[in-house]
Amino acid sequence: MAIYSKAQEILWNKPESLAGKVTMRIGGMHHLMAFIASIGKLFGDGGLMQLLTVIGVYANDTTCLMLQGKQIVRAVRGIKLVLEALSHLYLTSAEAWAKSEGVVWQDRDTKNDIDDLQRTFRAKDMQSSTTTLTHLNISITAHVLHRFQSVGRSQSATFIF
Repeated sequence: MAIYSKAQEILWNKPESLAGKVTMRIGGMHHLMAFIASIGKLFGDGGLMQLLTVIGVYANDTTCLMLQGKQIVRAVRGIKLVLEALSHLYLTSAEAWAKSEGVVWQDRDTKNDIDDLQRTFRAKDMQSSTTTLTHLNISITAHVLHRFQSVGRSQSATFIF
């Protein structure tokens, strides 16, 4: 990153002599590091750091490095764990809301899609799993989650967060 920024300064100072001769590109790893650092900047003080450290997933210093864009493998794993946990809480809340409101959470088509998804997971068929999961997501989103989101937004300013 330091070399890239210095080279970019040189390009900015002498653009006419280097025009069309040099193309600066940053690598994929550095893109990922910058992306993870931006997540850490946005959500680190919003509870992400405490979430990863208090429950004992990572130590405090490791979490600090992860949210700075270092420790990439651990950071990606940690973000995936947080996403999985928050998705589980979100869907559990949506299901409880649907039951309390009398909204059908699983109709026959949704139940069939879930069974198909389990079969494709067991068969390790990535293509069919992706297709079935997309179809399942669309069907649940269409008849339950949109209503749940609109009710949640009207009741809480931080629901979308």
